[in-house]
Amino acid sequence: GTDSGTPMNFHYESTWMEMDQLVRYGLPPMRVISMATRYPALLYGMYDDLGTLEPGKLADIILVNGNPLRHMSALEQNNVIYVFKGGVQYKGPEGPRM
Repeated sequence: GTDSGTPMNFHYESTWMEMDQLVRYGLPPMRVISMATRYPALLYGMYDDLGTLEPGKLADIILVNGNPLRHMSALEQNNVIYVFKGGVQYKGPEGPRM
């Protein structure tokens, strides 16, 4: 989020909570997800390489229990089932595969 890194405001939780608030204030969930993924890639001039799930692009992916398009709280840490970063599974029901 915009204030990540301040004392007692850890990056992961503050990001999804900020996203949840933006939806509560009326922004469509897909736009909020794009604000956290697609728009930063555009801003940093990296859109050809990342920011969306497309063939040939880099992607770190989480699989959550729930649908963030219906409830942004699906992105809470306790709902994360899988984490893939750089093509490596770091979290899953069977444990990490590094």
